[in-house]
Amino acid sequence: MARHEFITTLIESIMILLFEMIGTFLLTSLYQSCIPYGRFGSFLVGFFILLIFSARISGSHYNPCVTLAFMLRKDTGRFNRWIGLAYMCFQTLGGFCGALFAYYIFGAKSNLSVEPKDDWYLYMCQIIIGSYVLVFMYLSQTETSTKLSNDPAITTLIVACSYIVAMLIGCGGASGGA
Repeated sequence: MARHEFITTLIESIMILLFEMIGTFLLTSLYQSCIPYGRFGSFLVGFFILLIFSARISGSHYNPCVTLAFMLRKDTGRFNRWIGLAYMCFQTLGGFCGALFAYYIFGAKSNLSVEPKDDWYLYMCQIIIGSYVLVFMYLSQTETSTKLSNDPAITTLIVACSYIVAMLIGCGGASGGA
């Protein structure tokens, strides 16, 4: 009986990791296909729908910064650190594949370049501040004492909006080089 439970748990864990990778893939493809062209509303609606359908399955982290924050919370018994590391690997792989998919299939353009820039420190600060905003809002909406609303749709909308704000801070804005 113990072997059967182990196999069932292993299959469930693999399915959750694949689900997280597919979600990150879809989110990255959606972002690369919408944001550079000024379609913020399309991205918000798509991300909102993605969060609604996936929140109960994998937690809808879709970002290694959010996963790291959940791994380091005080209530460590709720999120295993090894699973968190696997989440981060699958999220990175899903994001990379999603960006390639958007670039090669949809011809999505990006602000990314390989040229060395003099103001790299500005871009690093943008990424750090954007990640801070995302993690802060995500954690505030998953903690019962700091939640702004008990309605799951409002909570999902807040998380989706914080994700867009974090992406605009980190990758958009005036410089757009991060």
